[in-house]
Amino acid sequence: MDRELEIEERDLGAGWVEAYYLQNDISRWMAIQEDIPDTRVRLYELAAHGLGRIPMSEQLWLASPYKDTDFVFYVPRNCSDASALLVRAVSEAVREMEPGWVSAVEEAPGLSAGDPDGVAFWSEVPIEAVLAILDDRHTRF
Repeated sequence: MDRELEIEERDLGAGWVEAYYLQNDISRWMAIQEDIPDTRVRLYELAAHGLGRIPMSEQLWLASPYKDTDFVFYVPRNCSDASALLVRAVSEAVREMEPGWVSAVEEAPGLSAGDPDGVAFWSEVPIEAVLAILDDRHTRF
């Protein structure tokens, strides 16, 4: 049974936090920092949908060392700083819900050079989504 998902934009305070996700046996809730770029809002919306498709045991493993049912997400400095849980969650939903991002990544300069940060820059797709798309692309081929 799918748990109900509620997503809202709100003030999460000044600082580095862009999104907060909480789930229990009945529902799932994500708060997204208001006034962040639309692409970041969409990234967290995809993540919220994707998190509902990932078993809790895998969520906890990917979120290490926090080991809890609530997660905090922030803007990474580069691809090596991206949240593994966020990348995995986005990979569950990006091809279905944002095919334009997939096309932009697959057509971006730097793709053949294996440079995710460059692909994110040229495609204007958030780095976490770029990593999810590239990982899926690698898995499929």
